[in-house]
Amino acid sequence: MVIENTGQYRGVYHVLGGKISPINGVGLTKLNITTLLEKLKQGGVTKVIIAMSNTIEGDTTIFYIYKQINGTSIKLSTIIS
Repeated sequence: MVIENTGQYRGVYHVLGGKISPINGVGLTKLNITTLLEKLKQGGVTKVIIAMSNTIEGDTTIFYIYKQINGTSIKLSTIIS
């Protein structure tokens, strides 16, 4: 909400709905990662900013997305909390 309240961000949001956590039974099918990757494949996206907690699960989720877009022209940035 802090970023939104500045009025400076002009992008589109995509909510993953959580982070990859096999120990808690949260895999790719329970998250919106596939829909994110489908949107990215359609083109027009130059940068993805991921806001994620600084945990093993958060790092795993970021790394998975990074591996999926690696080799494309899409840049990946993170906001770690």
